[in-house]
Amino acid sequence: AESVTGKLNLVDLAGCERLKKSGAGDAESGVPDAGVRAKEAVIINKSLSTLGSVVMALARQDAGGGQHVPFRDSKLTRLLQDSLGGSSFTTLIATVHPREADSDETLSTVQFANRCRNVTTHPHVNYLDANPASQQKLIDKLLGEVADLKDQLAAAKQALAEG
Repeated sequence: AESVTGKLNLVDLAGCERLKKSGAGDAESGVPDAGVRAKEAVIINKSLSTLGSVVMALARQDAGGGQHVPFRDSKLTRLLQDSLGGSSFTTLIATVHPREADSDETLSTVQFANRCRNVTTHPHVNYLDANPASQQKLIDKLLGEVADLKDQLAAAKQALAEG
């Protein structure tokens, strides 16, 4: 019997991580544990910055540039690697507020969402067959494929060495 596997990532990137605006960096702001919150905000900002870098690199990669994608630079991008650059259906919901005081955050949210539009994924269904005989057949097929590729690589190396 075949079974289909899936993964669902729900990530809320909302919130103001600007130290001045959130009051997290100001001990006089009345925010409890302001220093701890400031450190958290710095870590969150680093993750969001890395997420932006990953999205930009994926967009460039889709446009034909073979650029390194820095998934390992933060825990957030590492967790989202399959969703961002893999074979998944990915949806981004960008929520904004029309209040003038939030215009900076709204603009950066819309710009980020626009950059995300340039990233394309290639979704496909992952089937798992619970039958051990079918699994062994797949393993044998893949091992044969690896052997063929090794032979092709050896032949290409030999051709380069001779010519």
